[in-house]
Amino acid sequence: MRAFAAKILRKRFDESTAALRAATFVQLVLGDAYLELSIGYTVPDVDARFALLIDEAMAAALR
Repeated sequence: MRAFAAKILRKRFDESTAALRAATFVQLVLGDAYLELSIGYTVPDVDARFALLIDEAMAAALR
C-alpha cells in the first residue's frame, strides 16, 4: 500500500518525501479505529470513522 501511495505522491514530491508521506498516510488511514477493531473493540459508525481518517490522511499527505 505504501508503495502505491508513494507512486502517486511522486507526481507532486521528490522520491524521499513521497516515501515518507506515503508511510505517514497509511498509518493515518488505519488510525485508532483499526487498532480498536484489531483488538476486538466495537467501533461505532466505523464507516464514517474511516472516512474521516482518510480525509485527514489525505490532507496531511498533500500539505
